[in-house]
Amino acid sequence: MKSILKILLILPFLLCYISGFSQTIGAAYKDLDAMKGRELVVLLEPESDSENKVLNNYLKEAVKTHWNFTDRYIFMNKEEVSSLNSSESIVLMFTIYKVRDIANLLLSSSPLDMKVTLGLHLSESIKPRFPSIYTDLVHSEVKSDITINQKDIIYGVQRLNTRLKMYFDNVFLDHKEIKVSSANLADKILLIDESLVAGKLTKEEIANVYPYPFKIASNDLIIEKLNEKSEKHAYVGVRRYTEGRSYSFYVTVNNCADGKLISTARKHLQEDYKLNTKQLKEFVKYNEKYN
Repeated sequence: MKSILKILLILPFLLCYISGFSQTIGAAYKDLDAMKGRELVVLLEPESDSENKVLNNYLKEAVKTHWNFTDRYIFMNKEEVSSLNSSESIVLMFTIYKVRDIANLLLSSSPLDMKVTLGLHLSESIKPRFPSIYTDLVHSEVKSDITINQKDIIYGVQRLNTRLKMYFDNVFLDHKEIKVSSANLADKILLIDESLVAGKLTKEEIANVYPYPFKIASNDLIIEKLNEKSEKHAYVGVRRYTEGRSYSFYVTVNNCADGKLISTARKHLQEDYKLNTKQLKEFVKYNEKYN
């Protein structure tokens, strides 16, 4: 009985993987329709500590470099956003709350992890826990670690920007995005974060299963290519998909220029946070399917 219950609980998450879930819709599509042409208001975190100051600088840089869904943007603090009395803005903000690893869904005693999302809200209906559209950011294996890095923030801004633009082009499902992105892995240099393969895969082992150009890269190099909006490069990222109060993981290949999804692979529940040859093979197979 317990096994059957576990299957029933996990099945919806597997179905979500099949349909794609690099981006989550939190509200009716009419909210997205209302976002076009508005000014972007970026809510900054209180700079009472140095970490928030760094976070705000990352967010400002990411918006200035990667946001072009709307022509205008402005940075505000919480008090300024609270006083907004307009239906002409969309608000970009972080939300943090607790979730549970899907692998421990049946264990009520298992620790809760912290979910961090970057989401968009209509200025006339800001609900921190219920953004109109959002991206999960944190994927740390350390429980209660809510550190957000620069690469995560760039990814979040790129994905929100790209997905909104593709929504208005009627290309919103992940497989459609891969199909119309005109991005073939064979034409890209794949940047693989060294932390994803350290102690797990060598350059030779990767080359044995991945037939296209790649480079084991530092975090700084990946950020450099992201901010250059390099069309020659793509990069690998571990992503978290949250549903309600639980979450699971998957792995994606995204275009450095705009964050568009090029390929994806499943991260099985019992796997660690390193990249493996099975996922590299899936990258190739999934990309070839739509190119």
